[in-house]
Amino acid sequence: MRRNERSIPDGLTLRVVARIRREEHRRFRRKMLAFGIGSAAALGGTVFFGMRVFTLLSQSGFSQYFSLIFSDGPEMAMYWKELVLSLVESLPMLGIIVFLALLLASVWMAAGLIVNAQKFAHS
Repeated sequence: MRRNERSIPDGLTLRVVARIRREEHRRFRRKMLAFGIGSAAALGGTVFFGMRVFTLLSQSGFSQYFSLIFSDGPEMAMYWKELVLSLVESLPMLGIIVFLALLLASVWMAAGLIVNAQKFAHS
């Protein structure tokens, strides 16, 4: 044996591999917990803001403008630009943007949860 070479103690490799696996499992569990809590929070926010957007749409007069398309269709065809502008102006844009952002966040969080659960199951 050379001076700088040292022998590896028996079982050291197995202990190192076992420790790495435990750390990976811990990391996956933390990620799954974070994605699970985030997904639940985003889904709750999506439901809340979905109901809020529905309420804002009914209060803003959007449904009255939109119903003109079906009740007075031929007459509205002549004034379609004004009708479209009225529809856009009556939309609660901030509520819709927040709703869509929360919907996107909940889908992203659920996807992260599924990916981490699959990695955890295969490890």
